[in-house]
Amino acid sequence: MDDSKPVKEEGKTLQECISQDESAFYEKSRAFAQEIEEKQRAEVPLLGEKLTIGTLIESYDETLASEYYARAVTISGNYNSIRRVRGDGNCYYRAYMTALFELCCKDGKVLEAVTKVCDDLRPKFVELGFPELTTGDFCDAVQDLLVEMKEGKVTSSNLFEKLGNENIANYYIAWSRIAASAFLRANAEEYEVYMEQTLIQFCQEEIEPMWHDADSLAIIALVRALGQPVQIEYMDRSLGDSEGNFHKFPDHDAVPVLYLLFTIGHYDILYKD
Repeated sequence: MDDSKPVKEEGKTLQECISQDESAFYEKSRAFAQEIEEKQRAEVPLLGEKLTIGTLIESYDETLASEYYARAVTISGNYNSIRRVRGDGNCYYRAYMTALFELCCKDGKVLEAVTKVCDDLRPKFVELGFPELTTGDFCDAVQDLLVEMKEGKVTSSNLFEKLGNENIANYYIAWSRIAASAFLRANAEEYEVYMEQTLIQFCQEEIEPMWHDADSLAIIALVRALGQPVQIEYMDRSLGDSEGNFHKFPDHDAVPVLYLLFTIGHYDILYKD
């Protein structure tokens, strides 16, 4: 007997049995994926050390993965360093926010701009239906960090004491997800046409939950919400725009100040300096 075929149970149609088997398979797959993510959270740091870009080339075998090896070599010609980010479903948000906070430590104008955006978003969250009781702690965490940067208490030398501490750092990620969701909610007419469900449902299911991967709409929403353009380099040659294996967000004409690397559903941080 072929165990892969659904067994028809008494009182159930064959279609009902197939649906039941498919549901069971989905649950097992979901549990397995969750187990992998939990293992990542237990064994892999939120953020790795800043490494030379040569480590990216070393990740690929020139013979067995020639396409990726060649792409890594190309990327190494444009960037000097890379920082690995934990692959737990938050990697896009963590990579973007980490790169942004690093830039804030170095550039007072960016710090001032991001601080204003953050201050303006807090009441906007409430206007859009996010309760202050829920979002207040996340807003406090980000605002406090930016104030400490302005006062010189947090600098490039000690920033990662906060960004590497899961008890603190995940507040920044939760805030960034709410910021992305708030942007979409505030611009519902522009974006809802691309969705099969309502925009609110999309935000609640795809953007706001922690450890949920970001799609292209989430990327655009966070970048437009915070106003700091990003360039994403792709290891896969099938991705990117007509000029090469990269995309600029929020649009093609953006001048990027942050740089990320996308590799098979995962984001890391790239540095030019």
